[in-house]
Order: sequence, then structure tokens, then C-alpha cells
Amino acid sequence: MFVLVGRAWRTWQAKSKLLAPIWKNPLNLSLSYELLYPELQEVLKAGAPILQPYEGLAAVWEEYGSTSLPDYTTYLSHLARQRKTVYKSILDLACGTGLLTPLLSGVAGEVIGLDASERMLDFARARSGGQHGLTFVHGDFRNFDFNRQLDAVVCASNSLNYVKDRVELAQMFAAVSRNLRPGGVFVFDVTTEAGMQSLSGHYMHILVGDRRFAIHFRYDRQHRRESSLAILREGIETHCRIPLGPADVTAAVEGTGLVVEDYFSSALLPWILSNDLGVLFFVLSKKA
Repeated sequence: MFVLVGRAWRTWQAKSKLLAPIWKNPLNLSLSYELLYPELQEVLKAGAPILQPYEGLAAVWEEYGSTSLPDYTTYLSHLARQRKTVYKSILDLACGTGLLTPLLSGVAGEVIGLDASERMLDFARARSGGQHGLTFVHGDFRNFDFNRQLDAVVCASNSLNYVKDRVELAQMFAAVSRNLRPGGVFVFDVTTEAGMQSLSGHYMHILVGDRRFAIHFRYDRQHRRESSLAILREGIETHCRIPLGPADVTAAVEGTGLVVEDYFSSALLPWILSNDLGVLFFVLSKKA
């Protein structure tokens, strides 16, 4: 009895530490149904220049993304202790500018960051400074193959929501399974439909240092698709995502060799509704 209670308490503590950064996000954010920054109003009115996704955001992503980055390092360490194993190699899927990738070196000696944006990878390589055991690779998370099996895979900051549909989600899970050893874990977070609906129609205004930018969210409930505009002084980026929940993940892992071990919301405690940001965390493992 005491063993089970102790295990449950340690698991709750690990999840709390994982979620703590997104509860304490210190960024200067504000929501409005109107765009409030005059310099960005001119960009939006012109509808140009048109940028590729993260072409402009890459320059502000480190400060913007790092403030609410879940503590996956601590959580993976917990999972390793729980399984009585050691992670020698970890893949940071959709690593972006490499905010999480070097931190994972505290858990494993070899860490690989994979991303589809060369612009983001340029920042990732520059900020890593050639750190030993750290490699960045250009690739598509829906179809990648290292011809080897790693111990763990992480995908942070709702990156999986960028798949087009469940078919692409299943392709991504199959790719993860090919590159994950039996008994290995895959942990990630996603934005739910409730999270996308809550932001739909709003402009999120963000101040990063002396730079201001905004994101306009629009969610199409009928087609279950979000289209958002990142509006920067340099131009406009369009980002398309779909909401993901337990039913989507459960259906997509079918036949891939992965199984859903656990999932939990950003609220962690269901009755603390103020902490529920429409984000779900999943723990998958590969069948032994």
C-alpha cells in the first residue's frame, strides 16, 4: 500500500515539475479581438511580405518559446528511474531553434534534434556552439529514418498539431516506432480542440525584448482546422494546425507498435480549471 502511494506521489511530483513552466509563463501577453500594434496593422493591411512558416518567428523564438517550455528533462529522468533504465540516446523531434535539445544532454549522452525548417536549425546550431554529443538534422517528422533505434523521443511545444490529418499523424508515429527501441518512450504535448476554440478570433500580442509581434487565431470547427497568422515587422507567416486529443492519438498509433501508456491535461488536477490551457501530455512506449 505504502509502495503504491509513494509511486503515485513521485509520479504526481514529476508531472507537476513538467508543467510548472507553462503555469508560470512570465511573457508580456495580451489578447484582443483587434490588432493593437500600429506598425503591424500596416503589415496586415498590405498583406505582405509573405514569409515561410518560422522564417520570421525564428529570430524571436528563443525568448518566446523558452518561457513556457515544459520541463521534459526532469520528466524523462523520472520515467527512466521508474523503468529502471538509462537513456543513452534521445531524439528531439521538431526541435525548432534547439531550446530543449541541449537540455536533454543532462539525460542522455547523445541527443539529436530534427526539424523541417532550415532557418530554425541555423539558430539551433548557432546557439549550441558545437556542444559534444549534440547533432541537428534537417528532416520531416512524418517520415524519417536514422537506420538505428534510439532510447527516447520527445516532441515539445504542440509541434504534432502541424500534421494535416490522422493519416499523417499515423505516418509520424510509424516513423517514431521505426527509430525507437523496444521499451523506449515517446513523450509529447498537443493542443486540444478546446484550446484552439478558446483562442479563435483573438489576436495574441507578444512583447519580446524590444520586439513586438502578434498572432491571430482562427479555428474552423466544422473542418477541425486552425489557421493562424503570425504578424511581424518583417511580414506575415501562415500556420495551419489540427486539434489532437486521446481519440486521435489512440486511432493513429494502431498498428505502429506504439501503445498509449498515459495522458494528462495541463491542469493535472481536474478541478483547477484556471490551469487548464487546452494542452494534453502523452506518454507512449514501444512494445517489447
